[in-house]
Amino acid sequence: GRITSLTIVMNYEGYAADKCDMSDNYLPKWPDLSGDPEHYYLREPRSNGFYCFAPCLCTTLDNYNAANGTSIEYCDLTGSDVSALYEQIDADNPVVVWGTLRWGTPRKYKSGLYRNLHCMVLAGYTDTTVTIIDPIYGDKLKTIKRSTFETVWTQMGSRALVITN
Repeated sequence: GRITSLTIVMNYEGYAADKCDMSDNYLPKWPDLSGDPEHYYLREPRSNGFYCFAPCLCTTLDNYNAANGTSIEYCDLTGSDVSALYEQIDADNPVVVWGTLRWGTPRKYKSGLYRNLHCMVLAGYTDTTVTIIDPIYGDKLKTIKRSTFETVWTQMGSRALVITN
């Protein structure tokens, strides 16, 4: 979901990125679950992939820029107040966000890694709802309660990444 969500946002911003190319050639990977998901995607996205966090996707964008001569600008919004996400939506920038599968309560393994982490794209909001593009469901938009989104997003460490150009 992470590289797919990133690619959805890149495509929206006009970059002809492909999720398989992004995963194979630009995403920093660690071969097992002992790596730091802040900096590496744990295991192999095409088979037994696990997850990574925003700094790893920032490196992915840096790698893409270096190889393609692009100048994609981005901002790691991790730790921001949720209002920063809505400001990006107002500026027509969809936001990669970290939540949980089906917006349930975050659960962890004994190792401390999340069991049900899921990465999606925040695409819109109202006073009571948010609109999400969830890679599990293809490009379909899903609407969930804004309060549910904000609670789970905060529980998952307020993790977000936005491309700003």
